[in-house]
Amino acid sequence: QSQRISHRDFEDNQRQALILDKLEKLFRTSSKVSQSEIREAFVNEEEKAKLDYVRFNSDHFQVEKSFTDQELNDFFQANKKQFEIPPQIRVEYVKLEPKTYLAQIEPRDEDIEDYYQTKIADFRVEKKYRASHVLVNIKSSEIEGKASPEEKQKQAEDKAKALATELREKIKAGADFGEIAKKHSDDPGSGPKGGSLGEFPKGTMVSAFETALNKLEIDGISEPVLTPFGYHIIRLEGREEERIKPLEAVREEVIQSLKEIKARQKVRRTAKHIYQETEKGSNLKSAAENNQAQTIVTGFFSRENHNLPEIGDQPQFFNTAFSLEENKVSQPIHTLEGSFILKVTGNKQAYIPELEEVRKIVGPALTEQVNQEYTSSKFKELEQKLSQEKDLEKAIQGLDLGVRHTPSFSRADSIPGIGNIREIKEKTFAMNVGDISSAKVRNRFYLFKLVEKEAAGEPDKEQVQKITQQLKREKSIQMFQEWVENLKIRAEIMIDKNLL
Repeated sequence: QSQRISHRDFEDNQRQALILDKLEKLFRTSSKVSQSEIREAFVNEEEKAKLDYVRFNSDHFQVEKSFTDQELNDFFQANKKQFEIPPQIRVEYVKLEPKTYLAQIEPRDEDIEDYYQTKIADFRVEKKYRASHVLVNIKSSEIEGKASPEEKQKQAEDKAKALATELREKIKAGADFGEIAKKHSDDPGSGPKGGSLGEFPKGTMVSAFETALNKLEIDGISEPVLTPFGYHIIRLEGREEERIKPLEAVREEVIQSLKEIKARQKVRRTAKHIYQETEKGSNLKSAAENNQAQTIVTGFFSRENHNLPEIGDQPQFFNTAFSLEENKVSQPIHTLEGSFILKVTGNKQAYIPELEEVRKIVGPALTEQVNQEYTSSKFKELEQKLSQEKDLEKAIQGLDLGVRHTPSFSRADSIPGIGNIREIKEKTFAMNVGDISSAKVRNRFYLFKLVEKEAAGEPDKEQVQKITQQLKREKSIQMFQEWVENLKIRAEIMIDKNLL
């Protein structure tokens, strides 16, 4: 009875379902698509272009120049903010690693047995075979005459089977299997190796091949076996049945795994004890020493530059460090390598350094700026040349640049070799064949010439229908999203104080 709904609830549910159904039909049927929209979408897909282009980075052209102290100082004074030293912290920390405790741990026999039984599936050895084969594969294209493709295929299979049978008889009569394989096998991988397939696990070969293996005795030779690759003559050289490695065979492996598990557990317990001691008032160094660990103090480092080899790539460590108040001890941080407990022991605010402190980076920064200015001037020179003579090859002679060529692309495509750069695509499809244009996008300069342009033509009936459906779908999604946004804007949140 309690699972039944009232008449009113049922009517409300039905009413909501009807409203949603009407909304769905409304969005689907009210989306209108004009002929101009269909044409625009068709052109975006079907109008094609090809470019010749030159591309180079914003510092491509280098200036060989040594800067005077005055030039360095002038550049530094004009760009001080660029060389600001960000906030820095110094950290005292404890690093606990499992390897520290490995030698102290000796697993008990019962633990070894329990682990072995729990992980017994890991010690399963799959069934394995060691075999060689001769493959005979005669293609239907090798069959002469005017037979149908089906008949030629049948003749090829019959011919392959006959040859495989003949080769098997020679082997059974005493011919060397390896020599037969080298001379007659159509398997380019195993043939030169005397047909050897080496050792392989169950499930490696196709079903018919493996079925034949299971029927053979060691050193047995199969009848010709048909697979999608052709006919095989198989020799079974060894077979190892599926089994579970006994505990004694994997005892050292189990002991090592247990040691690593228990060492990680020891690390976590020790980290917890150290943290608990600091909670009771001990400083981090004393708490660490009480648990046979040591603290390490870093130099000052920033969030942007924290190259600490002893820490490595540990985002949790650095995120915690920069969220800690000074002289507060963090809770243990557990990573794959071990556990950390840390305390911020010093802070430095951001500051503008003196030139001497950052001279080693001011010089390269000035060089980069000069190179970029020089490259920009060379780009303008090239633009000027190309405005007079539209020959990319001639314009770049002697400049260590090359002309590249795109395959055909549409407005909807990413331009091969250039990327999905809107500015270049818009300029390309506004150009006439032979025109040259240019663009600077982020840190690259582009000079490009339209070498081929293919008009879109007119869409056929099927294309119009497909484009119309796609545009309607896109419009209905957009209408629904706008409707939801309007609901959010107009919605009023009512609070029933009786429920508080």
